[in-house]
Amino acid sequence: TRLHMMRAITTLTFIGLVLGVVVLGEMSYGLASSKLASNSIRLRTLAEGLVNLRSKVDDARDDDSSDAFEELHNRLALLEKNNCHSGALRCGQSQQCVSDLAFCDGVSDCYNRFDESKEVCQKVPKSGTFWAGKVYRAGCGFTEQSSARLFITGNHYNPFFGARVGMSAQFTLEFDNAEGTPMKNEFNLFGNYDYGRKEVDLDDSAHIVELKCDFNMSNKWMHCNILESAAQLNCGHIHLVKQP
Repeated sequence: TRLHMMRAITTLTFIGLVLGVVVLGEMSYGLASSKLASNSIRLRTLAEGLVNLRSKVDDARDDDSSDAFEELHNRLALLEKNNCHSGALRCGQSQQCVSDLAFCDGVSDCYNRFDESKEVCQKVPKSGTFWAGKVYRAGCGFTEQSSARLFITGNHYNPFFGARVGMSAQFTLEFDNAEGTPMKNEFNLFGNYDYGRKEVDLDDSAHIVELKCDFNMSNKWMHCNILESAAQLNCGHIHLVKQP
């Protein structure tokens, strides 16, 4: 009888543990389901808000052609998820994705022809333009608040590779050293402009300095990261404004 009692106690204990696990599981599932439902509602609300905001921005741009609406429109485009695999970009507001190498090559790969549109293929930092700004969050020996100037000295178009434009530029940094003496560093940079991503990538021949710039907000300014070429260290940021 003692053996039977021990077996009964063991069985009841096991059943109790199973029931406890089931109850805890149901509670956890309930909490998880509640969180999932809450997050789903938030995501749906955000998506609806984004659609409404885009509609308002597009309506406003139809009524006013100022750069402010163009910049706001481009900022909104950045907020929208790309939803394309690596190396591909969306065709504007369409959900279609095409290779970033297909942009501005003379052949329409997007059904809506976005990849060959003037909006994309005529927006490039042109030769002869002059840009100026200040360095901030400086490192790698660069000085905070150094004056930075970028002069685009050339655009080089390749008829066999339309998705990129070769670029050359002169990059100048002016700053005061620890003794207060004015200093100047000049770099001759070479690289390209990516039509699809609206990015400028320039490097000097000695591989000391590299500039990576976003040109996707406005035709009047671009945001650049200064990199140490060899180690790819981020050495600072520059907000460059196009000069008259």
